[in-house]
Amino acid sequence: MNWEAVRTISEAVGAVAVVLSLVYVAIQIRQNTRQVRVATHDGTTRDFRQFTRQMLASGLTEVFSQGLEDYATLSEQQRLDFAFMMYDLFKAFENVHYHYLHGTLGEDAWEGWRRFIASYATAPGAQHYWKVRRDIFTPDFQKFVEGLQPADDFKRVGDVFDG
Repeated sequence: MNWEAVRTISEAVGAVAVVLSLVYVAIQIRQNTRQVRVATHDGTTRDFRQFTRQMLASGLTEVFSQGLEDYATLSEQQRLDFAFMMYDLFKAFENVHYHYLHGTLGEDAWEGWRRFIASYATAPGAQHYWKVRRDIFTPDFQKFVEGLQPADDFKRVGDVFDG
């Protein structure tokens, strides 16, 4: 065997090794992307569950429900409580939206979140809060919220057991 044949075989083996390395890297990236999406979904779900638990523990579920539908009927203290709840809620919504925009929340998960966000963010009391505080949120999220339409077939927690 001459040196020319050795060089040709070496180049072929090198090319196969490069292709195999690229396939391996592609598989690793796909697995990493899947893991990031799972972790993101888990984290966003955990944020909302924590929000719910805090409302339950503080006894503010009635203020939340009433404030969403009729902000004007809240007392001054209830309005303050409601404003803090809306801040937490809209920041959690903004986080979900951010993950969706940047591809770390899959399309399948996003559709449920979008409907959930639309249901709460378009409630009259939430809209009152939004008009006053929208500037503390990212421009992309502001555009998103302002383009939302109420999800008429999606019931908020206070309406779940109504016919």
